[in-house]
Amino acid sequence: MYHTIYLYLPMDGLSYSHLFKSLHNLSIREGKKFFKSQTKKDCYECHLFQDNGILIYLRSTEYTIGNNHVHYHAMEIRMNPKMLLQQKEYIQISRFNDYPAIEQMFFNLFAETQENMLDNDDIINQFPLINSIAAYKVNRIDYCVNLFSANAAQYIELIKRANIPKRFEPVMVYDSKSKRKKLYKNAYYVKNKSVCLNFYDKQYQLLQVRNDIVAADANGIIRFEVQCEKSKVKNLCRKHSISNSLYHLSNDELSQSILLKYYVQSIGIGDYYTLTKAKEIIRVAQNHTNKQKQRMITVLDLVSQKKYVWKARNESNICPKKFDKTLKHLTELGINPVTIPSRWKIQFLPNLLPDITKVMKGNKCS
Repeated sequence: MYHTIYLYLPMDGLSYSHLFKSLHNLSIREGKKFFKSQTKKDCYECHLFQDNGILIYLRSTEYTIGNNHVHYHAMEIRMNPKMLLQQKEYIQISRFNDYPAIEQMFFNLFAETQENMLDNDDIINQFPLINSIAAYKVNRIDYCVNLFSANAAQYIELIKRANIPKRFEPVMVYDSKSKRKKLYKNAYYVKNKSVCLNFYDKQYQLLQVRNDIVAADANGIIRFEVQCEKSKVKNLCRKHSISNSLYHLSNDELSQSILLKYYVQSIGIGDYYTLTKAKEIIRVAQNHTNKQKQRMITVLDLVSQKKYVWKARNESNICPKKFDKTLKHLTELGINPVTIPSRWKIQFLPNLLPDITKVMKGNKCS
């Protein structure tokens, strides 16, 4: 279960030169953009297959390692596999069983590019298989799951206040009005050096980049995304003894285990209650001491006051270890530390974890 992927195919200078020429000529013929990137160093961008969910980056650079000069030539690809299979598909995600169709469509799409590179029969065997997706390595893969709820807006508001796992930090965005960086308005977005976790309202996201008609189809959809960068991808390949390929990394069991792991670490498994109701549950709990109960109530009050679990921890008089232990006690009672504001007139919202597991089994839209 995944959405965006980043692929790369290293090659020698001769292959790169022929590839560059082939893509450039095809782009001119089709009236597509082909230009030197203003944001990526030593890189050309090719929009030949943009309608098919593919952006191509041709990168050629030189760098030094010790006393050695290294030349790097590669085609890098940013791809939405669902758009490859169906143009203008912005919502649905890909599963492992889509791989044969993705492989065939990729082969067909790049067939002419490959043929144009092979004009010189004498060097035909020197060129990599540009139109074989199996030849590419994965630089990044975004595992994700779509969930539907009539209370999507409320869930996003609660989720963005969730805990931040150890060694993660919130991603900030520059606000032109206040002229400073702020947290994302309609998302829970945190990262470490190799992973980004993003929980957001899909309709709101599409409204920023597409028209209202496209966005309307995403009404009520919440997306949870785990973006695995290059170092995480390498770690996954090593841990699971698999090769770095889309075929292996798109395995449903692997993607589901990643999604569940980071969901529990960040959002947790407790249900959402009003502050009043959560306190009632704590007071009648049988397996916790009065001291533990009082600390749970204190943490709930603090989170309600500070709005964010991580902010409450940072500003609490309770030491971090005891704070985290108190969060575990709340989990044991099935209570999420983030509580429902009384003004919503909603008493309870279940945790989304059961919905995620249902979607993973194919019982709901994905």
